[in-house]
Amino acid sequence: MSEKFIGEMDDQLFEQMVHAFIDRSTKIDEEIPAELIFAMLDKAEQPKQALALDSVVIDDRLIISTPTGTIVPTNVSEIEINLPNVRLIVKVAAMAA
Repeated sequence: MSEKFIGEMDDQLFEQMVHAFIDRSTKIDEEIPAELIFAMLDKAEQPKQALALDSVVIDDRLIISTPTGTIVPTNVSEIEINLPNVRLIVKVAAMAA
């Protein structure tokens, strides 16, 4: 098997690597390279799908919307936006029929 960086792996290969890592016997004095741990955490935190949003400020209101033609999955109830020193959580209200 050719070696790949964790960021280059597909989800199935990544899961196989994680399971092999968990299943292996670890000696008490065996060290795990920090690069491997950070790469695994980075891969685990990557979103499966991105949702593009548009915004405009009108007077004192921030209006966030999806571009025309974008389909928002029905199971989305919150959108989290992480900015330096700020975490925004946008509650998604159900559309009136």
